[in-house]
Amino acid sequence: MKFVFITDTHIKEKNPINRLDNYFETVINKIDEAAHFAVENKANFIVHGGDLFDTPTVSTICLVKFNRILFYLKENNIKFYVVSGNHDIYGRNPDTLPRTHLGLLESFGAIEMLDRENTIEEKFSNGNSVKIIGTPYIYKMDAEDKEAYLLSEYDKKDGEFLINVVHGMLLEKPFIKEIEHTVVTDIINTKADLTLSGHYHTGFGIISLNDRIFLNPGSLTRCSNTTEEYKRMPQYALIEINDDLKPDIKLIDVKCAKPGYEVLDREYIEKHKNDKLEVLNFENTIKEAADFDKYDYYSVLEEIIKSDNVEKEVIDEAKKRLEMAEEDIHGQD
Repeated sequence: MKFVFITDTHIKEKNPINRLDNYFETVINKIDEAAHFAVENKANFIVHGGDLFDTPTVSTICLVKFNRILFYLKENNIKFYVVSGNHDIYGRNPDTLPRTHLGLLESFGAIEMLDRENTIEEKFSNGNSVKIIGTPYIYKMDAEDKEAYLLSEYDKKDGEFLINVVHGMLLEKPFIKEIEHTVVTDIINTKADLTLSGHYHTGFGIISLNDRIFLNPGSLTRCSNTTEEYKRMPQYALIEINDDLKPDIKLIDVKCAKPGYEVLDREYIEKHKNDKLEVLNFENTIKEAADFDKYDYYSVLEEIIKSDNVEKEVIDEAKKRLEMAEEDIHGQD
């Protein structure tokens, strides 16, 4: 089995405020490069780690340009698998997928979704096998139990090499407590032999720990102008696993990617370099006043649920209305 892993492409037509180039053309060129690399290296398929699009619905030109890449892959018998990320769905709810453009692409077979039911498996003549499952983004997935990563209820077979593709905030080391996250050392007992993660754009490369491998090559794009993103060069991964179940993983630099100083607005960074301190001070002030993990409508709803005796029907209706409101907002963009 040989495949290319890319993640967090955030396809959108509108340019981020801190980009100096044409972001849309850049991201399409990067995906196209990864697709040609897959063909040239005789990969069986491409796996995307989530946040294919920047919003649940995108412009027509985004769909057209991305579809051209999918047609090229199809002509070369290479499938494109995706785990849905938080940007791909409404209201952090994977059940809204059919109403999104990611769901639209799946509906006519242009892509295939990867989850716990829709999996990839290859069996070798010696009895060993490789299986890839997907864990889409789910609200609170980085809370205490870490089950999205640990897979404690998964029935793993003898001679099976298990790969879990997960769109969650998996990090190499602890981060600020205000943001829910999972540290690699929290999940060293996972049943997955190889965990491929997205969501965290900077990435952490390849980590081997306790006979387990964790990989995040980072986002294929640089949407923000943080110091880390300014220095980082985008990558994707080529992964090959044969019947000995010993994975060969190579991180590939994106050839068409330009240095940060050519595509990210350094003047904007310098002008706003003190803003982060002000924002952090503001967040700490808010957190002291109201014990919210994050300052958005869903976290507010979560706090109301915790603090009051609210009936399930009311909670479900509130979540539904938030999803509808978000869908209306994206529909007006």
